[in-house]
Amino acid sequence: MAAISLKRLLDTSQLDWQWLHGHTPSRVYLSPACPATDYRLSCPAPHLLTLEQSGHRTSTLAMHCGVQESAPVTAQSVVYTRTDIHSARCALALALAEHAGVTASQCHATLIRMHGLGILISGAPGSGKSTLALTLIREADAALVADDCVDVRALPGGAVGSCPALLRNYLHIPELGALDIARVFGQTRSVTACQIDLGIHLTAPEQATPAIKLHGNWRRQILAGVELTTLDLVPRHVQAVALVDIAARMVARTRRPQTMSDALQQRQQQAIKDGRA
Repeated sequence: MAAISLKRLLDTSQLDWQWLHGHTPSRVYLSPACPATDYRLSCPAPHLLTLEQSGHRTSTLAMHCGVQESAPVTAQSVVYTRTDIHSARCALALALAEHAGVTASQCHATLIRMHGLGILISGAPGSGKSTLALTLIREADAALVADDCVDVRALPGGAVGSCPALLRNYLHIPELGALDIARVFGQTRSVTACQIDLGIHLTAPEQATPAIKLHGNWRRQILAGVELTTLDLVPRHVQAVALVDIAARMVARTRRPQTMSDALQQRQQQAIKDGRA
């Protein structure tokens, strides 16, 4: 496997970074004898991300995320980025995966990050994926990852999505054209990559099920070989933004929503257990 310079690794990750101290980028290399899969990303502190090589005591890279001053760390190179630590970790993991030959699959969808979750909005062309994403960015403090085309890779922690370099920061709205989200809403509203935790699939009104269901419109789908919790939603629903916001909160901890049917089943099981006692 060919060596990759640390500068190239950071450039591949598309992170906005600055060097603080350490070796010059052209002189720091990942060992050609050590595959990219032998490098481990860890978070020893809330705003600190380190890249460690197997068998070495000194970290190859230490990255301060979101803060310029943090606890000192021993590393060959130290950099700073305004990107939050979750996005930085995903971006570096994707860069390492790409160097290791892990291929990406593309899906026609829009990916945002909200409440710490990656939310993949899918649906037929013209169903309102970008419009819903824009509303969530404007009203719910969401951040854009990718619009229209999402690169998805299956990594050990789950499916991770990113944006093709040419489309980064851009969200296409038919009435407004291509919006530069970072310019309109600020740099924090555009992130490089994130793990995909929740799917929102936009359906036509006639496809919606009118019957009252205690378990809602939740289902499971497979994305890049990874099981993903998905909610079917009518895009023109007056409460679409609120429903996505609540759906994200429902899966924030367990990655699985607990619906009323789940609660009733648990109560029933507990009642049976108590009756036997």
